[in-house]
Amino acid sequence: MVVARGVSRGAAGLGLARYASGWADVALDQYLALPAEEQALVDARLAELLDEPNGPHSMCDPVTDHWTTTAAYGSVLMVYVFRVGLPRLVVLRLVY
Repeated sequence: MVVARGVSRGAAGLGLARYASGWADVALDQYLALPAEEQALVDARLAELLDEPNGPHSMCDPVTDHWTTTAAYGSVLMVYVFRVGLPRLVVLRLVY
């Protein structure tokens, strides 16, 4: 099940992001287990992803079509999916 986290402002804070975010249950549990300062860094990286999910520092696995990037100065690996043209990005897992 995916838990919606809502629509975020873009990374620059100048308008709505291109994508809405959602969280798989396991990813949300992993997020909530992080210290508040690391949650804030994950939030900041997610805001960037909502503007440009396939941008710099993101990699796609062509076999699974899952994307990865890091947050919190490289201490958190984020695994997510999105489809170009569909307004939703779903965080599947956080690895730390």
